[in-house]
Amino acid sequence: MHLQRKAGAEGVDTLRPEFVLTRANALLVPSSRTSLRLSGDTLIASGVASAAWRREAQRLALAVPGVAALHLAALADSAEVALRAAADSLEQVTFDFPLGSAVPVAGQERRVDSLATRIRAFLADAARGERTATIELVGSADSVGSEATNAILRQARASRTRSALIARGANPAWLIATPDTSDTDRTLRQVHLKITLSRQ
Repeated sequence: MHLQRKAGAEGVDTLRPEFVLTRANALLVPSSRTSLRLSGDTLIASGVASAAWRREAQRLALAVPGVAALHLAALADSAEVALRAAADSLEQVTFDFPLGSAVPVAGQERRVDSLATRIRAFLADAARGERTATIELVGSADSVGSEATNAILRQARASRTRSALIARGANPAWLIATPDTSDTDRTLRQVHLKITLSRQ
């Protein structure tokens, strides 16, 4: 009887949360960007992980004694995180324009070349990740002159930048030239990017 009670106690001990979590980490091998925790008998993954790791976790998690469910809603996809980071980097690129002109300030040609190359690579990465990227080229104008004139300038600056990128191989299907209609800053004479990612 003593041995049976001991075995029963050991069985209960193996279901203690810290032991369950240790076994889950050993079996699922999350990266340093992924953390696991237990809530009752539910294993919760959070942080960032690849789609491959998610699939393996879904396949293996319930084989861990003490785990009855797996929760992945708090887990971001690493490919999507990388795409968003790349998009944020692209959104830092701007092109400046002289007062009252839709022709860019001289000396920005290399920046256009570089941006076109980066956009091509970004769109290819998005397609591989089954994402669609829409890239808005947003034209701004300062408050000098009439609103009617500035509205034309905003659109013309965006359209000219779009044409320059298309001429360097950027896919026109995902480039949209649009005027800045916000009232946040009327001192800028430039074009900047705004990128939206969505699942295909």
